[in-house]
Amino acid sequence: MSIQSDIVTALAAVAGGRVYPAGEVPEDAPLPLVTYRRILHAPVMTLTGYEGTTNSVFVFECWGETTGSTSAKQVALDTATAVIAAIDAAAGLVNKYRTDVSGEDYDAETLETMEPVQYSFWHA
Repeated sequence: MSIQSDIVTALAAVAGGRVYPAGEVPEDAPLPLVTYRRILHAPVMTLTGYEGTTNSVFVFECWGETTGSTSAKQVALDTATAVIAAIDAAAGLVNKYRTDVSGEDYDAETLETMEPVQYSFWHA
């Protein structure tokens, strides 16, 4: 399996299964939802070529919506917690660690309804 399919499998129960590659969210998709995108793809190379291992970094953007009793930010934070729990528990994602998300990547208005989570994965 590919790293993307392992991620999708791990997140199948998060946000009611509404987990999409960035740019592929259906227009009528209800919130909360998660989008993901790979921001680094670094195959390990040696003098003889590809070593067989790649480091990929993915950012997961957890989007929330205000409900009667909960702010959009709290829904996004709760969704981010579910993403973290699902990835940490995923048997198929063994070589992973959370990394910091640059605060400069998002404006304050976006962060009122979205919480980013970032992971680095070592995979074949």
